[in-house]
Amino acid sequence: MLRTLFEILLFEECSHQWSLSRPMLSLILVNEQ
Repeated sequence: MLRTLFEILLFEECSHQWSLSRPMLSLILVNEQ
């Protein structure tokens, strides 16, 4: 139960981070090429 809750929290955190980091990631990818 606690583990599932933790995984959900972690997933929420990751998707939030991802939405923030996506523009930066695309910039990095463009710079790599």
